[in-house]
Amino acid sequence: MGQSKKYLESCIRKMITKIPKKTLREKAPNALFGFRIRRFSCFFLKKTELPNDEKNIHKAQNRAAVRRFFAGSRRFLLLRTSQSSPEFTFDTIEKGDLLNSISCTGTLEPVGSVDVGTELSGTVSQVLADFNDDVKKGQILAILDTTLLHINLQSAIAAQIKAETDFKLNKLQYSTDKKLYKQKVISELELLTSEKNFKTAKAELISAKTNVQKIKLDIAKYSIIRSPIDGKVIDRSIEAGQTVAASLSAPTLFSIAKNLANMEIYAKVDESDIGQIKKGMRATFSVEAFPEQSFSGIVKQIRLQPETISNVVNYTVIVDAQNDSGLLLPGMTATLDFTIEEKKGVFYVSSYNFDFSPNFGSESGQRAKRASSKNGDEGWSRLWCLDDEGRLTPLRVKKGMTCGTKVEIYGNEQIAKGKQIISKQKNSGATTQISDRRRQRSLF
Repeated sequence: MGQSKKYLESCIRKMITKIPKKTLREKAPNALFGFRIRRFSCFFLKKTELPNDEKNIHKAQNRAAVRRFFAGSRRFLLLRTSQSSPEFTFDTIEKGDLLNSISCTGTLEPVGSVDVGTELSGTVSQVLADFNDDVKKGQILAILDTTLLHINLQSAIAAQIKAETDFKLNKLQYSTDKKLYKQKVISELELLTSEKNFKTAKAELISAKTNVQKIKLDIAKYSIIRSPIDGKVIDRSIEAGQTVAASLSAPTLFSIAKNLANMEIYAKVDESDIGQIKKGMRATFSVEAFPEQSFSGIVKQIRLQPETISNVVNYTVIVDAQNDSGLLLPGMTATLDFTIEEKKGVFYVSSYNFDFSPNFGSESGQRAKRASSKNGDEGWSRLWCLDDEGRLTPLRVKKGMTCGTKVEIYGNEQIAKGKQIISKQKNSGATTQISDRRRQRSLF
């Protein structure tokens, strides 16, 4: 029985190794397939010619041997399948457009916005412009109460009349004293005193006239607030009856935007990204009010003055944006994407696919390792896939542009849209540390 056992073991091993690997992977754990192997083993045993001295083996012993051979062969199939056929997670090669961009946020501001103030203190008597009104240059926006100014004007006129009278008197006195001094009737000191009084009266007259002119100008011009430009009122901070004080700085009464059809975005760009921003670069942005609509703009200016926000250094980038539709409003927060690089119609994969490295401990892994070591890797990267026979195979590619999560690939004729590549290995295939030879010995 010893020789017959060895002979049958070798025969069944030969039978199992002739079964295709794909069938082993798919059918080995299946009970029906095991039953078919058992039937084939019994048929093989009946058809096998054994040595003459072994032909009288009891039928029960033969059946027990076959059952033991079947159990051993089944364990052999399962162990071989788990060792050589690890499970993979697959991704696909895609074809489309890639966009590498820098993202940041900014605030929309109108181009040519002017703050309108007043140089006078007083009470607002009339407000003639409201929010969102279109105004023309020189149009009256508000009027201050001029009652106090008219009173001051009368006082200034009275002071001017007095100054004119004093001036005439001192002028006549100075003229007379000059003649008397020539006749040596008065001293030089008296002449100088007369000259001093004349010039003082002249200065007071000029001051009185200037004061009258100033008050008249305040009444005629500065008490009336006019628009300095053509535009739209975007802010109004006064009401009729309100008192304004222009002591140290002119208070802002109105804010007028010159043209809301052209807007500017004051974007804050991180110091790590500012080196990639260039004047004239294209930018796209969106606002929360219209999240599904995209707007575009052009980089107009990169300001050199840094601004530290939460310990992060930022630089202000001015972006010109058209607002022909009128949807963009001052003060909106814009989320911008500056286009660094863009390619259309290229093959790409997810960047994490390059992190996959197969386990070279299994038979298929060793074969893949030998295949991948045949070619140099300088300037190349490697993806992994399965060939037509289900074997692990490297796919050598070159990397192009990246947008962070996706990487362009090229340089290999096997690159095609929809081609499956391995992104992850679910099990390593190393289910045991026993060598193939020792494992085969222990099966029976």
